[in-house]
Amino acid sequence: MTIPSLANSPTKEKIIELLSQEWPLTAKKIYHKVSKRISITYQATHKALQELVEKRIIEKSKEGYQISKEWIKNLGDFSNKIENELEDIHQKKEINTMQRLHFEKHDDFIKFQFELMGKTIEEEGKADMVFLVRHVPFPNAITRNQIEMLKKVKDRLKWKMVSKTWTPLDELYANFWKKIGVKVENNPSIPNTFTIIINDYILDVYKIPYIKAIKEWDEAYEQTDLSKVDFAKMNEMFADKKFKYIVTVLEDKELANILND
Repeated sequence: MTIPSLANSPTKEKIIELLSQEWPLTAKKIYHKVSKRISITYQATHKALQELVEKRIIEKSKEGYQISKEWIKNLGDFSNKIENELEDIHQKKEINTMQRLHFEKHDDFIKFQFELMGKTIEEEGKADMVFLVRHVPFPNAITRNQIEMLKKVKDRLKWKMVSKTWTPLDELYANFWKKIGVKVENNPSIPNTFTIIINDYILDVYKIPYIKAIKEWDEAYEQTDLSKVDFAKMNEMFADKKFKYIVTVLEDKELANILND
């Protein structure tokens, strides 16, 4: 199953968001409106517009740019296909294993992830792991021992992270993960959730209090000047005992394959 081509940068995402509200708009008007939301040059805006036209996400007329009706239709078809497949699974498949876990500390949650990964590799010989995340995870979340564990199982572990955002901080953290063998991608179309897929296991992660956690992390990642990022504060946020984790674990091979496609 192939997802219709989507924007893969904050600039393109803002352009699509803008054209979903106003259309048609000239390149100059798009630049003025987008530059009020993010730091961008006219040349970069024009380049983004050309790439979106080439991918047939938007189209250009004498009046200006607007979202392609064909692209919207393809998105609708894709959404309907996913919905139908999930409905089939709901009707045909009995859930094998489902449980809800509580973690008082972030360290305990990370430890559980690595234990499940290790158990999967031991029992099945390999692990295909995918993280669908709002932001590229903070590297300090894992210990040196856990990094060494990753090195030992690198031939039996395929790990990919898909981040909804792609800020300078996301890119910085992505470079760290890539160095230890993790593939990192940007896809602004994924939901605002934290989902982990390990072979047939699907983990949905909720940080409580949810709204406060999202707000604090968004503020940290929105900083475009990396020299002003308070990394010490980010470490403190992980250790903050006011945040708890609730994780639902579902074992469902068919659904895992759909989400991992």
